[in-house]
Amino acid sequence: QVVEGESCVSHTAKDLGLTLKDEDEEMLVLVSKKGAGDWVGIAKDLEQKFSRKFDPKELTKRWKAIKPIIKQKVESKAQMKCGHSCFTCPTRHDCKLHDELDIEDLVGA
Repeated sequence: QVVEGESCVSHTAKDLGLTLKDEDEEMLVLVSKKGAGDWVGIAKDLEQKFSRKFDPKELTKRWKAIKPIIKQKVESKAQMKCGHSCFTCPTRHDCKLHDELDIEDLVGA
């Protein structure tokens, strides 16, 4: 069953069936909203949420470490809790994750 609405915009690893550290989970959410270019900004957002310092260079390394895992899960067309895969999600055009993972838009494939 596909559920349209707010649940389609969570962009979490849990929705893909993955378990990440809380910081990595939040980083994924931020990358899906902002892209992976502004690591200084992402570090500031994480600092506000977790009340500790984050090094933008370390975040870049963490992203490079988890990116292949997330890419593999997305490319497998894993179904999220809303019932969509990333490829059929109605919010996919607003999500920066497709660009960051270098995946093609396989809607209809």
